[in-house]
Amino acid sequence: MRPLILSECIPSAHFLQKKESRGVDWQIVREALEKPGVVEESVHNGSKKLRYVRGDIAVVVGGWNTPHPILVTVLLRESEQWTDEDVRNRRGR
Repeated sequence: MRPLILSECIPSAHFLQKKESRGVDWQIVREALEKPGVVEESVHNGSKKLRYVRGDIAVVVGGWNTPHPILVTVLLRESEQWTDEDVRNRRGR
């Protein structure tokens, strides 16, 4: 799986909402897409998606094999699980 270029991706409304609520900067998203530590496959509702992981950030991407991949959501990880509680704890809320 190839790294992705942020400017070629289309952010979904859900992605934008989660990015904002989780306080994730665009530079962090760019680094996860362009220089991922690992790329993981996942299947949700029968649809294959990829998680571009860098540190404790994962950007979930759909349509990754198209000219304009869709940024589905952004997740934060702690202790090998991705949860909203991790997000609240990371942001001190």
